[in-house]
Amino acid sequence: MFNNKFDFKRDFSTKMVEMYGRSLEQSHITERYMVLGEMVREYASTHWKESKEKAVQVGAKQMFYFSMEFLMGRMLTSNLMNLGIYDYVKTGLNELGFDINELEDLESDAGLGNGGLGRLAACFMDSLASESLPGHGITLRYKYGFFKQKIVDGNQVELPDQWLALGNVWEVRKPKHAVDIPFWGHVDIIKDEVSGKLVYLHKDAEYVKAVPYDMPMVGRGTEITNTLRLWSAEASDNLPENKDFHQYLVDLDEITQNVYPDDSTEKGKYLRLKQQYFFVSAGLQAIIKAHLRSYDSLDNFAEKTAIQLNDTHPVLAIPELMRIMMDDYGYEWDTAWKIVIDTMGFTNHTVLSEALERWS
Repeated sequence: MFNNKFDFKRDFSTKMVEMYGRSLEQSHITERYMVLGEMVREYASTHWKESKEKAVQVGAKQMFYFSMEFLMGRMLTSNLMNLGIYDYVKTGLNELGFDINELEDLESDAGLGNGGLGRLAACFMDSLASESLPGHGITLRYKYGFFKQKIVDGNQVELPDQWLALGNVWEVRKPKHAVDIPFWGHVDIIKDEVSGKLVYLHKDAEYVKAVPYDMPMVGRGTEITNTLRLWSAEASDNLPENKDFHQYLVDLDEITQNVYPDDSTEKGKYLRLKQQYFFVSAGLQAIIKAHLRSYDSLDNFAEKTAIQLNDTHPVLAIPELMRIMMDDYGYEWDTAWKIVIDTMGFTNHTVLSEALERWS
């Protein structure tokens, strides 16, 4: 970990060779940006690791903020400032002959939303970390942002927002935490001969693998670093038997292609619903697995977990948590419902009809 401009310059040169096999003099500006971002993320990773370990050690209650949007903006400058290393990184780059402003301008805004809903979610993430509170974000890893605006000859032109063109230097892929999400199929109901309870079996489902990508949320003036988890849709190892493989890939790719696909058609409505179920089910499964690594059961789940639903998009988390509690862990309805209502919170930001989703 570098703690002065001299160490930074040495590490910057070394990292350039490790990542690209090039000297600083031969490097391209995009390579310099990627190297700097990698170094800053690694710098933050020490506090990131310690924050996770401390939360488990003290048994802290953790909050998870489910939202279809997180407009984090450009994170290079804010992370450098929050970590307290901006000045000597800037000075070190300048002494190497590079302008930090050029690298800052190269960063794309993360295309994870399009409006106030996402900006509010981002502010909460920043505030939670800066107030040393264990709070994390859950959303989708969209391949494309809403759109990019440019002014050409005095006219607004809309272009695809390819925010991942250079990759996302802040994210860490976590394939070991991937989970399968089932769609379609049917449910068979059988009676358990021993307990006498009804058992619900999801048959002939079409599975999509949800793979998490974690981004550190660095607090200002604190050593707490929280997590923004982005879920990406990928092909499951459990491939559908009665579906064309190419069509399967096309369908799953749509789930995390972009935020708010057109829902004026029945197909679009199904896609919206798939997006919402995909990320809440994946998020809940991961949260429950993490809880069970520390505790023997889900009896104290509500005491150790708070889930906040940002607007109507993630409210499928409520019935999905009920389903998981009852079908996967054998809880009775009343017990499961008590845990669910003690865990879940909901924020509605407007009463405008377009913000109140209806499925009919």
